[in-house]
Amino acid sequence: MHVIRFHEENGATVTPDHVEAYQEVAGSVAVPDGARIDGWFSAEGTIVGDGRSWHQVRFDAFPSRQAFMTVAMDPDHRDTAIADTYALGVRPFLDRLAESIAAIE
Repeated sequence: MHVIRFHEENGATVTPDHVEAYQEVAGSVAVPDGARIDGWFSAEGTIVGDGRSWHQVRFDAFPSRQAFMTVAMDPDHRDTAIADTYALGVRPFLDRLAESIAAIE
């Protein structure tokens, strides 16, 4: 899980140009290594944490910590647009998503 606050105040509705450029570069590095986007959403408020506000929350899957760090350490476009960011890496021990969806149907 990755939360982001951009320098631009309308960051919850418009992704800044510098981040768009960063995402293109990051994608060209990450996707061939097995990374995938699971969901990117506008943040409407903060319910957990230290009170900081965020523009976006992103759920991305990386095959390894090294793959994540390769993407995260490219400062060229990222630092220009991002005012604050926090990432929390999680790994599932049990994957029961398909099983839980089938139970609902």
